[in-house]
Amino acid sequence: MRAQVRTTLRLRAAVITVTVAMAALLLAAPPAAQAAIQKCTNPPAVYPIDQLTDGMQATGWTVLHGTQPESFGVKILGVLPDAIAPGDDLILVKAHGANIDAIGGMGPGFSGSPVYINNELVGSVSYGLGDGDAHYGALTPGQELVDVLMNPRARTAASATRVSLTRADRRLVANDAGTALATVGTSLTQIPMPLAVAGVTDQRATLLQKRLAKQGIVVEPYRSSSSTSSSQLSGGDPMVPGGVFTAALSYGSVAYAGIGTTTIVCGDYVVAFGHYFLFQGAGLDGAMLDGNVVATIPAGTGGFGGTPFKIANIGGLRGTLDQDRLNGVRGVLGKQPPLTTLTSSIENLDTGQTHTATTQVALPRYLPFIAEDHVYGSVLAALDARRGTDWITWTVNGVSKGTPFEFSITNAYTGYNALFRPAYDVYATLRSIRNAEGPARVTSVHIQGTVTGKADYALIHKPRTQSTTQPGFTTGTTLDVRRGDTVDVRVPVQQVSSGDVSTAVASFTIPSTVRGSGRLEVYASRGYFYTRRNMTLDQTIAALQKVPLGNDLTIEIRMRGAHTLRAVIPTAWPLKGNVKEVDLHLLK
Repeated sequence: MRAQVRTTLRLRAAVITVTVAMAALLLAAPPAAQAAIQKCTNPPAVYPIDQLTDGMQATGWTVLHGTQPESFGVKILGVLPDAIAPGDDLILVKAHGANIDAIGGMGPGFSGSPVYINNELVGSVSYGLGDGDAHYGALTPGQELVDVLMNPRARTAASATRVSLTRADRRLVANDAGTALATVGTSLTQIPMPLAVAGVTDQRATLLQKRLAKQGIVVEPYRSSSSTSSSQLSGGDPMVPGGVFTAALSYGSVAYAGIGTTTIVCGDYVVAFGHYFLFQGAGLDGAMLDGNVVATIPAGTGGFGGTPFKIANIGGLRGTLDQDRLNGVRGVLGKQPPLTTLTSSIENLDTGQTHTATTQVALPRYLPFIAEDHVYGSVLAALDARRGTDWITWTVNGVSKGTPFEFSITNAYTGYNALFRPAYDVYATLRSIRNAEGPARVTSVHIQGTVTGKADYALIHKPRTQSTTQPGFTTGTTLDVRRGDTVDVRVPVQQVSSGDVSTAVASFTIPSTVRGSGRLEVYASRGYFYTRRNMTLDQTIAALQKVPLGNDLTIEIRMRGAHTLRAVIPTAWPLKGNVKEVDLHLLK
C-alpha cells in the first residue's frame, strides 16, 4: 500500500512529536530549600470524655464571615459510645448563641469547629441532626483529633456517615428542645462538606459530586473563586483553631476544594474537619490552603435546605495535606505539595485576543478529570461560540522512574467538535499515561492553539477509483477487483473558504487470501487517545503518536476474510464530509 497527497498548497499537517528527555540538565530546577518543619511538642489538653455530663456548657469557635473566628455556645447533651466505629464515640450537643440563632444552627462548613471547656479540647463539630433542628449535632471527641495530630493510624472499621439514634438519645434532644419525640430525627449524619468550584459547568460539578458519593464522600458544590493559581507557598495570617481550612483537589482557573474549619494548630501541624476528606490515609500529598467566608447563608434560604451553609472563597497555598483519616485530616504548614500545573494559551484568530489560564492539580487521580475541565473552559473562553475551527497542541511533561519525559500532540477540530473534543482528547491522553506501567507522574500540561469561528475546514469529495481489472478512474459506486489487483484511489479535498483543492492518493494490493467481496470507505479520521492497559510508558507514548488526527483522511478497504487495508493521509485542514462507500466486487 502506498499513499501520498498532491497539492499546490503548503500542508499545515498536524505534527506529533515525542521526546524522552534523558539528560539531567532537562530536569526541573530544584525547589528552594524549605524551612525545617516544626514538630508539635505541646498538643492541646483534652477534656476527658468520661467527665462530660449532661447540661455542661462549652464554647465553640468558627468563622461566619471573613477570616476571624467567633465564639458560640455549646451545651453537652450526652455521649454516644461507639457511634462512629468500635472505640470511636460521638458527643451529642446543642449549639446556641445570638450568632448561631441568627443563622439557624450549624451546617456545611462547620466541620472541624473546635469546642472547649476551660481551654481543654472537648471535640470538633462533625455531625448534624439530618433533617432536624440544625442547632443539634455531634462532636468528634478531642482525643481522636489529637491522635490524628500526633499518632495517625489506619482504621479497619468502615466510616459511619450516618449514626442511628436510640429512642433515649432522641428523647434527650426532644426534652432539650421542648418538642415532641416524633419531631426529632432518627439519625445523625456527617455534615456535608461545601465543595467550592470555579471554572466548571454545573453538570461537571454534579458529576464529581455523584462520583464522590459512590465512595461515601458527601459534598455540596457551590460557586466560588480562587484567589491564586500559583504553585508557590503563600504567607498570610497564621492559621488558627476555628479558622477556615481548605483541602483542594485543584485551585486556580479550575477549582474543586473542600471547605471546613481548623481544629488544632501545633508547631507546623494542622488538624481539621473532624472527619475525612477523601479517606486516603497517609501519603495523600494534597494541597492545604486557607480561605475566607463570604457569607454564612441562614438555614432555609438560598437553596441550601434546612441548615446554614458557609460560602467561602479559596485562599492561598499554605502547605501539604499529609493525612486523611476517619476522624480528621492533617496538614503540614510550609511543606510544598507536589502539584501538576495546567496552563493554556489560546489565540482567537478573528479578534487577535489570547486567553490564558492556569490550574494547579493536587491529586494525580483527578488530573484527567480536571484537565478536561481546564481545556474545555479555555477553548470556550477563547472561541466564545458553540462551533468553529481549532488547532490545539497539548504538551505533557512528567517523570517516570527518575527520568523526565515530554511529548506533544497537535490535533485539528471543526464544527461542534471544536468546542468539546479537545478537552476529551486531553483527558484520554492523561488517562492513558496514568494507566501505563511506570509509574509516571505528570508534572505539567500546557495547551496552546488557535481558534476561529470561520469555516476553516475542507470537504471530502467522492473518491475516484480504478483497479487492474477495471482500469480508468471513475466515481462509480462499484469496482471490480481480483486477488493481486492494485487498487488506486484519488480523493479530492476542497477547502471551503478559498476553494483550494488537494488530492489524496493511495494504492492498495488486494491480498491473495481474501475470501469474498468487500468495500472501500473514505472518511475524516477521528482520534481515539485511549491506549490499552499494561503497556510501558514508551509503548503508550508511541501508541499515542500513531492516533489518526482530525486533519487526516482515512482510506480503508475491508474484504471478507478479516482483511483490512488502511491509508491515513494528513491534509492541510480539518476535514468534514460523508462519502458513500465503493463496493468492491471480487471476480474469480
